[in-house]
Amino acid sequence: AEARQQFEEALALYRELANTDQVYLPYVAATLHNKGNLSRAENSNAEARLQYQETLDIRRGLAQTNPAAYMPIVAQTLLTFGLLNQAENRNAEARKHYEEALGIFRQFAALAPSTYQPRVEQLEQLIRELP
Repeated sequence: AEARQQFEEALALYRELANTDQVYLPYVAATLHNKGNLSRAENSNAEARLQYQETLDIRRGLAQTNPAAYMPIVAQTLLTFGLLNQAENRNAEARKHYEEALGIFRQFAALAPSTYQPRVEQLEQLIRELP
């Protein structure tokens, strides 16, 4: 309960700051993502789904202006969202998120294999395990 309250306070503050300066949008997204992880851990999957979707929307917007910095973060968000979908037996949605994340991580693995190849392998395994 205390962690949730702290995330809500931080999120309100970052949203207020982002309303006047877009430089705070990554903080909004990171806080939403972490709040989604907490919601998922508390089995509040519907809430986590909304938080991950908003995170993804913000990060996709950020990636339009700076893909090198934000596309790997978009891919990580897709991976996390896919894990939630898989846990809920939403396998088609999980596959869609995993495949998009895999495409992004493959592009970055070509440039920095030691950083991104483990994610490529993780996603390939997750996709193989889907029914």
